[in-house]
Amino acid sequence: MKTPGCTTRSKFTFLACFSCLMLANSFFYTAKAASSRQNFHMKQVKLYDSNGFKQPIVTRTFLMPADWKVAGGVKWNTHYDQNQPAYFESFSALSPDGQVGFDLLPSYSWIWFTDPSLRQMMIQTGNAARLASPLDAMGVVQEYIIPNYRPGAVIVSVKPRPDLANALRQQLIKLGLAQLEANGCRVTLDFVEARIAYTQNGVRYVESAVVQLFRSDFPSTGMQSFTASNMFLFKAPEKEWEDHQIIYATALSSMRQNPAWLKAINQFHKNMARIRQQGAVRRQQIMNQMYEEMRESQQKSWEHRQESIDHVAREFSESIREVETYHDPETGYDVELPQDYEYAFSNGLGDYIITNDPLYNPNQDLLESNWHPLQAAP
Repeated sequence: MKTPGCTTRSKFTFLACFSCLMLANSFFYTAKAASSRQNFHMKQVKLYDSNGFKQPIVTRTFLMPADWKVAGGVKWNTHYDQNQPAYFESFSALSPDGQVGFDLLPSYSWIWFTDPSLRQMMIQTGNAARLASPLDAMGVVQEYIIPNYRPGAVIVSVKPRPDLANALRQQLIKLGLAQLEANGCRVTLDFVEARIAYTQNGVRYVESAVVQLFRSDFPSTGMQSFTASNMFLFKAPEKEWEDHQIIYATALSSMRQNPAWLKAINQFHKNMARIRQQGAVRRQQIMNQMYEEMRESQQKSWEHRQESIDHVAREFSESIREVETYHDPETGYDVELPQDYEYAFSNGLGDYIITNDPLYNPNQDLLESNWHPLQAAP
């Protein structure tokens, strides 16, 4: 049974399409990041999907300090469960002393039914794994992130971001949101930037927690679908918080997803949707059919993702002025680096050094001797 008014053939995508580029820069780079470091050596990090396809493929890249340890990428579930995501993407980056960290948490999805009898049916039919009470973005921080990832943390401040919700809504209108809502589906976008604090090994930490929450309501059945994504965490000792903001801002402003991986994942979702649609013909129970619709809708979230990433990247570059764009003649690509530094160098391998010292020469100070200066792009 298809939910009236909410066709899964729509070109709009339910989870869609808000790249970490807009989140990163709109959330955290609202003021110039201070840093006491005269020279700053950053390295391009590559994360991989090692098991999803015939050969490993890069999923995303971003810049981090060269001496940080970074781990993560895409992990696929070894045992298939139609009620759980087939894969998830996450990473963790940590400074050499272990006191400064940057994490992307796996996306978290769940559903809810306003009718208690339908919730009971979900439980009885073994589909309760993703059944949970409604939450807004702040609720995700309080009820999900803190208990599961930062137990004992307290919320210091909360900053709702309706400006980001409106910006995303305007972008999704171009992808068919208005038509979808006219057919009876209600979409709610919620963004929050929370500051949390906790003490660990005698050190008081401050951490920024970001949540993008995408909610879809199906009035005809009372089903509600929730997805929290782009959940970034950045921690640093409270006394050093301002000095480390440049690391966070640089990582987020440089973050890019690989179009080749997005294309491969998109094809995977299309194949799975086709298989499940064929199977749905044989399933008659109302709960399975409604759950099938929600799952197919989520799978179609990749169809316009790259288009949105490109748009958001351009929009971000226009709205943020604390970064400078440089052209690297060795790689042929442009790179955005913090504007607080006057000079930039590249080795053509994804490593960059920025400095305020006009006499600094990385070819003399580092083992590698193939560094070349970069010029700001016109």
